Amino acid sequence: MKFYSFFSFVLCFSLVAVNQSCVQEASAMKIDQEIDIFFDEHQNEDASSALNLGGFALNLTLGDKDNKFESLRMLSFESDKMPSKKKIAELKKSLEKKPMVLLGNLKDKDQTIEFHGIESEGNLRNVVMTLESDEKFLLLQVKGKFSKEALNKLDLDIEGLDMYEDLL
Repeated sequence: MKFYSFFSFVLCFSLVAVNQSCVQEASAMKIDQEIDIFFDEHQNEDASSALNLGGFALNLTLGDKDNKFESLRMLSFESDKMPSKKKIAELKKSLEKKPMVLLGNLKDKDQTIEFHGIESEGNLRNVVMTLESDEKFLLLQVKGKFSKEALNKLDLDIEGLDMYEDLL
């Protein structure tokens, strides 16, 4: 009888763990959908500049088989073409939902830089950076499964970030 109780406990614990994982994965997919909607709505007409790189180009550049980048996307807006404050606030609110966590932020004068991401098994799966000021808004997303070190190897020259290079 004790064996059956122990077996039942292990089975229930396993089901709870699997359910937790499924809920977390569903939440991550919803966040991705919200970010995708923002990119879709703004990349063609509003953005001052847009960049889309596939994982193949990123993986080839880094030459690291342990890290698998899926994509890198960036939208940059100048003051005259920025999305509404409401749209930006909605996007940033979606970045605050679990399993996404705030990895770090920097505030300097009139601009704020925030890094959000999903950590899983010691790796990052999705990193989103926002840079916001009165004159510009930048959204950068890197997807895949990669280490923090591999992310640091990506050499992106983004105006406004060069002064923070040592901190990042």
